[in-house]
Amino acid sequence: MTELPFDKDNLLKKYSPLEFAMAYGSSIFKQNGYKEKDKPVIDLVFAVNSPSKWHENNLMKNPKDYSLKTRKKGLEFIDRMQKKWTNIYYNVYVPFQERKIKYGVISQENLISDLTEWETLYIAGRLHKPAKILKSNEKINNAVKTNLEHAINTALLLLPENFTERDFYIKIAGISYMGDIRMIFGENKNKVKNIVDGNFEGFYKLYNGIMKKQYNEVINLLNGRKIQQDKSPKTQKAVYNKLPINLKRKIKTPINFESTDDIRNKVSEGVKSIIFWPSVKQPLKGLLVSDILTSIEYGFGKFKKSFRN
Repeated sequence: MTELPFDKDNLLKKYSPLEFAMAYGSSIFKQNGYKEKDKPVIDLVFAVNSPSKWHENNLMKNPKDYSLKTRKKGLEFIDRMQKKWTNIYYNVYVPFQERKIKYGVISQENLISDLTEWETLYIAGRLHKPAKILKSNEKINNAVKTNLEHAINTALLLLPENFTERDFYIKIAGISYMGDIRMIFGENKNKVKNIVDGNFEGFYKLYNGIMKKQYNEVINLLNGRKIQQDKSPKTQKAVYNKLPINLKRKIKTPINFESTDDIRNKVSEGVKSIIFWPSVKQPLKGLLVSDILTSIEYGFGKFKKSFRN
C-alpha cells in the first residue's frame, strides 16, 4: 500500500499545531503476512514544541481521543505520563475517517535526541524503516538522516564481510526489535522479513543514495545485489566511532577490533540494552492511561499478530 488511507490535510488540521508527523507500519506499507481485507490500526507519531500545551489544546478540541480515566485525572496526569519512561504519550483506537488511528505525542527535543543519540530507539527505530513523513522541518530532517547513518553503521558492524542487499535491509529493520519483549510475546516471528520483503523498493530508496555517496571506502556494491565490506580493524573502528553516543555508552567494556565476533557481540548487546526497558515500560504506560476494555482490545490485537506467517 502506497496511498494514505486517510485525508492528510484533515489530519494535520485536526491535530495542529505539529512540528512533525509521520505514518508508519502495515497500514501504510504492504507487509507480507497481511491480507487485503486486513485493516490494521493506522500508526502515527506527532512531534510538538510543548507537549503540555499541545495536550491542553487537544483535550478541548478532541476530548474523546483520551480515555475516560485520563479525562477524569486531567492535564497534570497526562503531563506526568508524557514524561514517564519513554517521553511519548499514545492515544489508541481513535476513530478517524472510518478507520482507527493510534498516535504518539513526543516533544521535538526528545524526538531529535532519540534520532541522533538513540536514547530509547523507540521512535528512531520506526524511522529505520520506510515511513510516510506528513510534516517536518529542517532540524528534524537532519536528525532523520543522522538516524539512517547510525542504522547503516550498526548494521555493518553486525554483518559479515559478504552479504546481500536483502540481508542488509533485514539487519537494519531488525535493529529496533533486538531485545524487544514484544518479539517474545506479541509479534509475528517473521515480522522483520515481512517488512523488508513487502517493501524492498522502499528500503532501496531510503538507503541506496546514502550508501553510494558516503560509504565508498567501506563497501563495494557487487553485481546481483551483493555487498562486500572492509572488515579490517582500522575500518571497523572508524565505523564504530560513528555510532550514536548512547549505544557506545551502553558498550561498557573495550572492544577488540581484531575480532569481528567481539565487535558484533558487544554492539548487539548494546542495542538490546537500549531497547529492552522501553519495550517493557511503554506497554505498562499504556495500561496506566487506557480504559480496561481498550487495553484488552489492543492486547488481543497484538496477540493475534503472533499467529500470522
